[in-house]
Parts: sequence; structure tokens; C-alpha cells
Amino acid sequence: MLPEVHIAMFGPLPDQPTGLAMSVLRRAQAFAKVGTKSIILIDQFIPDIDRHVAGLKADGQLSGGMIEIRSMHLDLAGRKPLSAPLDYVTPRNDEAPGWEYVQDSTRPEVWRGYLEGDYQHFTWMRSETNVSFIDHLVNEGQIRVNRTWYDELGRPCKIELMDARNKPYKIQYMDLHGRVYLEESVNGSPRYRLIGRDKSTNHFNSYDDLYNYWLRSFVFASAVKPTLISEYGKRKKVLNSLAEDLGANVVYTFHSSHLGAPYTYGSPIRQDQREFISGIRDLPSLVVLTNEQKLDLEKQFGALDNVHVIPHHVPKVELDTVRDPNKIVLVGRFDDGKGHSDALKAFKRILERHPMASLEIYGRGQTEDSIRKEIADLGISESARIMGFTKDAASVFAGAAVAFVPSKYEGFCLSMIEAMSQGCVPVAYGFKYGPLDIIQNGVDGFIVAPGNISELADSCSFLLSNDSVRENMSDTAKKVIQRFSEERLISEWSYLFEKIGVTGLL
Repeated sequence: MLPEVHIAMFGPLPDQPTGLAMSVLRRAQAFAKVGTKSIILIDQFIPDIDRHVAGLKADGQLSGGMIEIRSMHLDLAGRKPLSAPLDYVTPRNDEAPGWEYVQDSTRPEVWRGYLEGDYQHFTWMRSETNVSFIDHLVNEGQIRVNRTWYDELGRPCKIELMDARNKPYKIQYMDLHGRVYLEESVNGSPRYRLIGRDKSTNHFNSYDDLYNYWLRSFVFASAVKPTLISEYGKRKKVLNSLAEDLGANVVYTFHSSHLGAPYTYGSPIRQDQREFISGIRDLPSLVVLTNEQKLDLEKQFGALDNVHVIPHHVPKVELDTVRDPNKIVLVGRFDDGKGHSDALKAFKRILERHPMASLEIYGRGQTEDSIRKEIADLGISESARIMGFTKDAASVFAGAAVAFVPSKYEGFCLSMIEAMSQGCVPVAYGFKYGPLDIIQNGVDGFIVAPGNISELADSCSFLLSNDSVRENMSDTAKKVIQRFSEERLISEWSYLFEKIGVTGLL
């Protein structure tokens, strides 16, 4: 039997992974190369789970079966991910007598359904033909009775029943045949009711209780001293009980800065992480991604022998791409913390000195529309473009001279080492955490003061003006692969596992 490690994921694992999902997959792929299977545990309800799993498999991301994705909701519903898609069944009533659907003039994803002129359906489309959810309305569209979510097969998978305040009071989760397998009473007790095919029921007072049931009854039903990596330390109480009752070896990881605004040492701990970080001394093992973060934690909590630094690695990708000496790129999700606005302001100043310069922005996210507007307002639309999401960041960086990294905070900044591995010289704010561990300032990139737009622009302009300096820094930047290699990752995780008494895993 292959050695295996379970990975308790925080959030989804999409078929186009970035950030946390990408780093978790890459680590699992590295484990697979030395013969260790990874089982990624996802407890979040994901309507499109079948597409995500199929997409990852088709792209070769699951290492030929050495990486397994296990979903709590699929287990509770009593099924596996679909091996082949079923026929799509539209939940809209387009062909039914008396129904008419009208597309919103400003939001193309929104359609309103009318039965004999009575507004009854608010429909949100995930694509031109695929329904994401339908709000069922009464009283001429004034009252929402429920919101029904649909999977990518067009089958109902979740129903939110609404109260008089237009808030869900009960949520029902359904399998492919429309059977309700789980009910959640939002403000009631018990909170969850699990319904078997034989109509038997189990009741749970909290999400932790439900999660604990899943792990013990499905995932670790016959396990002996399993090894589990918990991303972000979620469900700590449940995992600690597994360690006590099953002898599980639990390693917690942390992928972000623990500091809240203004994100410097001495800032308050992030609200969503205060309980976890305040109990850091009691954790069996915690992995952070940078030496700087461990030092900051030790300044606050004293020596922490249970905290280990294991950074992400960067895969070696050799490309024969022609580099544009005037191109700057920024790769990252559209989010206030990523600093897109500062990058645009700096780029406007760069254009005054380098009119041939261009800026390409890759990503997706909530602030994309506001960034598009800012590009137009700054009058730089001819030179700055939003390119959308990319699955091939390596090629993007290989074709550019400079990478902007103006984040307010990170846990490590995976895109920074990806840029450097392709010889794209980073110009980064000195945020916590990542730049001080990754960039050798003035040698393979530049670190500038956080929020200093002038310095951001000046450093980038210097690189665009001095080809020989930039090319030397580019060659040096590529050596990041040696410092953050897959071999180093395996070695350091192997050392950690042996230190906590787990042998033969890597």
C-alpha cells in the first residue's frame, strides 16, 4: 500500500487553480514523484465539483491518480465524482406555455422569467446556456420564496428557503436524483440533519460536529495513525480530537500574513486568525512560508520550536520565448490587497519617460471593473490592458521584462518566484511576507517602500532604461529555482515528518 497523506483544504480546488489551491496541488504533485499519495479533503459545498475534478484530471494535475480529491458533500450524498458528464437538463421554463424570459440590459448573466406577465423567476446564468440559480418569486416579484441552485448538469443541488426578511432559514442539499441528503437550519437546533437513503437521520449541533462525523465515518473509518496537513488550521478542535483518539499526526500550515491593517509588525492580528494564532504555542506543528514571518511570531510569542519554515517551490519550466524589453506584467487576482491601483499610478509615471512601455494585467476577481475604470480615468488605455485569467503564468513572465508586485500583504507570493524563474525582474513593495526571503535587493530584483509609488515607478524605469543591468539581474533571478526547488521542498517536509515521528512517508 502506498504511503499517503491527507490534506484538509480550506476553500475549493478549482480546475483553474491559483494561490492556495495551486500551492497545495504543486506540493501534492511533488509528493507523488517520490511515491506518496495525497488525498485532498474538501468540505465546502461546490455545485461544480464534477467539472473541477474532471478538469484537473484532464490537465494532468492529479498525477495519474496519485492525488485524490474527496468531497464531504459527495460522501454524504453517497456518490463519487462523475466519470463522464450526464446530459444537461435546463431548469428554465422557456418552452412551457405562457413563459417568457427577458435578458437584463446591463447584466447579461441576469434573465427574468414571466408567466403570463407575472414576474416569477430571477435567473442567474453561469454561461449562455447554463443556469447557476433561480430565485422563485411571488407577489409580482416582491417576495422571494426560495433560491434554487443548479449544478452544471442543470439539476437542483441546493435550495435556500427564505423567511419574511428575505434571509435563508433552511438550506437543503440534494443529490443527482433530487433527494435531500442534508438539511441545515440556519438559526435552529439541531443545526444539521443528515438523511440516509433509508430515511434514517443523524443530527448535529454544529458544523464541527458534522465535519467530525465525516472524517471519522468516511475518511478515517479504518485509518491507523493517519497523517494530516491542515491548510490554514481550520477545524482545529476537530483535528485535535482526531490526534487524541486516532493518534493522527496533524501538521498545520499558514499561507498568509497574520497581521491586520496596516500590515506591519505591531499591527493587530487579523480578526479571522486571532483564535488560531493566539494558541500557536499549543499547536503540535505549524508550517509558515518565510523566515521573516517566523521571526515576527517569535518576537510576539517567544521561541517557537513547533513552527517550521517550508517555502513554496517553483517548478522548472524551460521556454524559448522572446522577451519584450518594454513590457511590464502584473499577475494576481483582482483584490484590494494586490495593489493594482498603485501599479497603474506608477505606470502612468513610467509612460512619461518610456512611451513605448506596456503593462499587461492578468487575473480575475472582484475589483476588475474598478481597475478597468481607473485605467480609462488615467488615460493609459492604449498602453495598459487587462488580459484576463491565464493558466500559463510561466509564458507570461518569460515574455516580459519586469513584474510589478505591489501587494499590501502576502503569505509568500508564489507569482514572484514564478516571475523570477523566467528571468522577469520583480519590482516589489517590501510587504510582509515574501520579498525579504525571496528577492536579493538590487541583485535579482528591487524592493521598495510599501506605498511609495514614486519609488515603484523609478525602479521600474531604471530597469527599462538599462538593458545590460536588467539582463544581468534577469540571469541572476533565474537562480531562484535553485533556492526554491522541488528537492528542497521534499527534503524539508521529510525532515518535519520524521521530527514528529512519521517515517517512510517521503
